[in-house]
Amino acid sequence: MGMLKRFLKRDLDGENRWERVLFFVVVWSGVLLSALPLYWMVRTAVMFRADIFNMPIHLFPPQITLRSFVELWQFPFMTRQFLNTLIIIFLSAANALLINTPAAYALARMRFHGRNVIFFVFVVTILLPAQISIVPLFLIVRRLGLYDTYWGVILPLSSSGFFIFLLRQFFLSIPTELEDAGLIDGCNRLQVLWHIILPVSRPALAVVALVSMVFQADNYLWPLIITKSEEMRPAAVTVPKLLGNELNPGGANPAQLQAALLVLTVPVIIFTLFGMDAFVRGVTTGALKG
Repeated sequence: MGMLKRFLKRDLDGENRWERVLFFVVVWSGVLLSALPLYWMVRTAVMFRADIFNMPIHLFPPQITLRSFVELWQFPFMTRQFLNTLIIIFLSAANALLINTPAAYALARMRFHGRNVIFFVFVVTILLPAQISIVPLFLIVRRLGLYDTYWGVILPLSSSGFFIFLLRQFFLSIPTELEDAGLIDGCNRLQVLWHIILPVSRPALAVVALVSMVFQADNYLWPLIITKSEEMRPAAVTVPKLLGNELNPGGANPAQLQAALLVLTVPVIIFTLFGMDAFVRGVTTGALKG
């Protein structure tokens, strides 16, 4: 009983050991469940095709090989399409910041007629499925001469109601005294935004950039519709073909598919690891301000 009482005794933070143990069990269980798909991707990518279909299923690769990665670059246009993916995700992140930041700042700080109505319209667009806008977007892009180009893939998806909502909420959490000091010193609105607001808004900007990169890295439907040549398509459009007979006449090779998905995921993972702290601060700060 004495050991049980010490185990249940609360510390200065109001927690007992049982609560801390339960917390760590839940957290690490979530970590392991989240990491399992990534481990399975790596495990399959470094296996021989014959070992993948052997029964019983191997938890660890019986033999490790990089053959799938070597074969991946031998497919026509695959190298170009992975380069297209990098170009698209980084240009999309930069373009999302360029377009959504001024709009969010205007809705947060500037006073004009219909401001709340415009913000409400942006918020409503979050609830609308993206598929309903594909046809009008396709017609507009084609009329502008952007069909089968990088900008045809990037521009229609740059503006986002979610990004504007998130940035606006973050801007509202910034003290107005900082802007007033800049305006008194002779800065205009753009100078205030560039020199005062943006430096303290890096967490929210990191969220916008990260979400934009993740979305574009695995975006399949829009690039498939707006591009026709293999030289312009990102890798996400071609990677599913590895499961069919179009690229593999001898049958599907799951190792090649997982290798391609791993290569496609690496840039996003790297950016996430370096920007996770800013990402968490951006989400929590924006959520606390109404």
